[in-house]
Amino acid sequence: MVANRFAHVRAAVFYGEPLTPQVDASGQTLSMIQSSRDHNDANVLSLGARFLTLETAKKAVYIHLTNLAFSKSTLFSMKLND
Repeated sequence: MVANRFAHVRAAVFYGEPLTPQVDASGQTLSMIQSSRDHNDANVLSLGARFLTLETAKKAVYIHLTNLAFSKSTLFSMKLND
């Protein structure tokens, strides 16, 4: 993805939620958009327009903009600092 070539840009692509729910090791259901913010600190959201309805796109943008948490776990912090 070209956006990630620029300094301080961490983009995530969203084509829609998977057909089967994604679950982490603790059994918690994951949202793809929320996970991109929480674990990868994505600050840009790229939407696959041909795969999303207008309502789904609006919901995705809302989730992305309102989810400001970042886990700061050691693994991902080290990745971002490289």
